[in-house]
Amino acid sequence: MRARFRLRDFCFAIMLTVILTGCGWGEEHDDVSLRNSFKETIGFDQPASVTHVRSYYYWVRDSYSRWLCFDCDDATIKTIENLPRDTVTYWSYADIGPGNRPNGNPNAPDWWKQGPSDIKGFTIDRSKPNARSELIHISIDRENHRVYAERDVLN
Repeated sequence: MRARFRLRDFCFAIMLTVILTGCGWGEEHDDVSLRNSFKETIGFDQPASVTHVRSYYYWVRDSYSRWLCFDCDDATIKTIENLPRDTVTYWSYADIGPGNRPNGNPNAPDWWKQGPSDIKGFTIDRSKPNARSELIHISIDRENHRVYAERDVLN
C-alpha cells in the first residue's frame, strides 16, 4: 500500500510540474494531425505526392517549435522553394541542414538531429510587427526528395 501511495505522489508531482512550467511535447502519428502539421508549417494543403510525414512539437509557455520531415516530388519542392518571404531569402549549403544547424534546438527529435547537414536551406520570416516572432527554417534534400522544416514561434 505504501508503494502505491508513492507512485501516486510521483505521478502527481510530474503532472504538477508540467502544469506549472506550461510545457508539452510529442510526435504525431494520425493522418489528420500530420496533414494539419504540414499546412501549419509549410502554409498550404498537403499534396498527394507527400509521403512519409513525421511531425514533432515542443512548447513551453508561449513559445513553440514544430519539426516536420517528409518525402515529395519535384513539383512540391519547387512550390516550397517559391513560397513568399517577408524578408531576405537566406540560402546556404553548409551548416543549415537539420542535423548541423548552429545553436539548434536541443528539444528536436532524434530523426531531425540525424538529418543531413549539407543540403540547400532557407528561412521564411512570418513574424508579425510588434507581436510574435515566427520563423520557418526549411532544408531541401533534392537527391532524396526529402524536405525538413522547423517552425519556431516566440510570443
